[in-house]
Amino acid sequence: VVAVIGIILAIYLMGESEPPTVVDSRFVGEWQQTSDLSLSVWSFNNDGTFGIAPPSSIMGNGSWVVSGNLLCFYNKTLCYSFLFTNNGDMLTLNKTGFSTNYPSSIILSKTGLQGTTQTPDIQCSIDAAANRVIIDSIDPNVRWSDIEITTNNVNATWQVQDINQKGLARIGFTSTITVYMSAGDSIFVMTAIGDVTVTLTFKPTNAVLGHWTVNV
Repeated sequence: VVAVIGIILAIYLMGESEPPTVVDSRFVGEWQQTSDLSLSVWSFNNDGTFGIAPPSSIMGNGSWVVSGNLLCFYNKTLCYSFLFTNNGDMLTLNKTGFSTNYPSSIILSKTGLQGTTQTPDIQCSIDAAANRVIIDSIDPNVRWSDIEITTNNVNATWQVQDINQKGLARIGFTSTITVYMSAGDSIFVMTAIGDVTVTLTFKPTNAVLGHWTVNV
């Protein structure tokens, strides 16, 4: 009897040694990759499969599962820690382990977000040392893709970046950004000398939200 109990206990402990694996509903749906200048769309399906369109030379279609606090792909041969921000609409992945052939970090933004159509209130400040227009406050549900950014200097270029100064799209683009604007986001101005005035226009109403001047 003691031997049987020991075997049962050993099996139980072995079963508990691995974290549970589940299909987490927070991931299910389509996400757009906003890191590494990629425009790929990731689809996480309820059946534990996922696809990347268009697939890259590094990552393609396969399986996914949440194991403990890790998001794992390809039967757990590749795992990332994950962090949801922006009310669950932005997902940041950081690679664990020693798989050198895969991206070390990936930023995904949920697609299909519905933005407001009313002209928002926005407050910005200037970080002169860093050549940035910083979003201090913004009404909820304002999409970056609904913002037109222009400058008065033909030599100036810019990039929208998040609070961690990671680009949300390629230089000079807002149309591919699928996340809402957040306090701490910024417009990084570059490749110009002298004063550059940045103008933000809300495209649904064609309303000018303001002008901010950065000395580059």
